Amino acid sequence: MIAEMARFPLSGRAGRLRGTREWVVARTLDVIVYRPARESVVIVGIVHGRQDWPGVLPSDTRYLEKA
Repeated sequence: MIAEMARFPLSGRAGRLRGTREWVVARTLDVIVYRPARESVVIVGIVHGRQDWPGVLPSDTRYLEKA
């Protein structure tokens, strides 16, 4: 799944935070929040889809802005 994400970084939906994308994990309520990079992706966090998650991401993601 991560390799596919790296090969096709824009295949996830537009993220709730500026500069991120979201990949919904099939058959779960989990969402992988990631930022496309040059030849890879940076995983920002993995959250439960029912969470009010922009507030639960680690504080070192403060460089990301709400979209």
